[in-house]
Amino acid sequence: MKKLILGSTMAVAFAVGAFAQGTVTLDNSANTSLSTSATGNGLVWIGANVGSAVLLGSPTDPNIAASSAITGNPEDDINVQLLGGSSAGSLSVIATWLISDTTAWGDNIYAQGNQYGDILDPLGNTYSVPHVAVGTTATLEVLAWAGTYTSYAAAVGNTYVGSTGVFSNPTGGAGAPPGPPAGLSGMPALVLTPVPEPTTFAMIGLGLASMLAVRRRK
Repeated sequence: MKKLILGSTMAVAFAVGAFAQGTVTLDNSANTSLSTSATGNGLVWIGANVGSAVLLGSPTDPNIAASSAITGNPEDDINVQLLGGSSAGSLSVIATWLISDTTAWGDNIYAQGNQYGDILDPLGNTYSVPHVAVGTTATLEVLAWAGTYTSYAAAVGNTYVGSTGVFSNPTGGAGAPPGPPAGLSGMPALVLTPVPEPTTFAMIGLGLASMLAVRRRK
């Protein structure tokens, strides 16, 4: 009987482990690259163009005044959307943080120790990446835009927008109990400008095509 119970317990544990998904959190505060062309370890930048972009939340950030003018939002917060999957062709929306519904309030912590260029989930939540096992590598993309627009598409042409493009990032969640989620250490520099780079349009198109394909299969 003991052997049967032990066997059943191990089988359940194996099944749970086999289907457990890797986890991440919106947090690039450990990143340090001071390059707007960084391919990893990147920070968030904003400006009229890539050449004149400054770190989000820094004293010359062109969005500080507009962001602070939003009633109740004293910081230089931005809207953020995190997409993820096992490959560039399988991305789906993992989470969205909006200024309009206050979920993005506090996602830029420039006022705390001059940590310019950082974004993080104000609640510090953990997010599973679909179809990616714990402790392995996921494919992610981060979209960001200023103002009170409720989607990236609505913001394009009206305010500062930017995308990291797809990138590889480790996931957390391994072990029992599950370990902490992984931050965005693989994130390239995220540069917000009034007109997105041509590659940004290409990556957005790929992401939308992937989501439509998933919906059709459902």
